[in-house]
Amino acid sequence: MKSSRSQFNVVLECCIAVLLCAPGLSGCGGSAEEDRDFPPPGTMRVMSSTRLDSSVQARNILVNGDFTAWWAGAPTPTGYFGPGAEYSKLERVWSSSGFIAHQQWPQADFGTALPHFFRTGSHELSRDSSYRLSVVASECTGRPVGISIWVKQAGKWELYRDNVIVIPQMLMGAKRYSVDFTPDRTAEFLLTTQPATSMNVSASIHWHEWTLRELGNE
Repeated sequence: MKSSRSQFNVVLECCIAVLLCAPGLSGCGGSAEEDRDFPPPGTMRVMSSTRLDSSVQARNILVNGDFTAWWAGAPTPTGYFGPGAEYSKLERVWSSSGFIAHQQWPQADFGTALPHFFRTGSHELSRDSSYRLSVVASECTGRPVGISIWVKQAGKWELYRDNVIVIPQMLMGAKRYSVDFTPDRTAEFLLTTQPATSMNVSASIHWHEWTLRELGNE
C-alpha cells in the first residue's frame, strides 16, 4: 500500500512540473529570445503580398452572364431583352455544361432597329477605363454571327461599333472569343447580337456565356 502511494506522488509531481513549464517553456530548456520575431498574441502581421491581376478579379459587368437565371416561360434570360419574335427566336436548352441560350434567325431579314435584336441591359462605361468583352459560343450554322456595341447619345441609342466579335459559321465545339476596347466617351452602352452577313439563309447559334470586365485605368 505504501509503495502504491509513493508511485502516485511521483506521478503527481511530474504532472505539476509539466503544467508549470507549459506556458512559456522558459524554465524547461526553451528561451523567450527565440519568439521575438513573432507578433504579440491577438495581432496579425503581413509576411508577403502579391498583386492580383485586375482582369481576372474584376466582376462581370453584365447581369446573368451565364444565362442561368431564366424564369420558366420567360422569353429571355434575366438581364436581357428581345429579340423581336418576327426576326429571331430564343430558347433555353440543356447542354453538357448546363443551360444555355439557343438563338435562331429563321429568315434572311434579321432586322435593323434595336428592338429587333437580342441585347443586354445598359451599363455606364468610362472613357478612362478599358474593357474586355468575351463570349463563349458553339453550334454556329448558316451565317457568321456578330456582337455589336450600342451607345446612348442625346437620349437615343446609336450603333457604336458593328460586329466587334464575329463567330464564324460552321463552329461546332464551344469556343471563347474576346476583344478589348476603350470607349471614347463616358456613357451608357449595351450589346446586341445579329448575323454578321446579309446572305439569304437562316442562322443559328448557342450562347454559353457573355462577360464584360473592366481592365483598369489607362
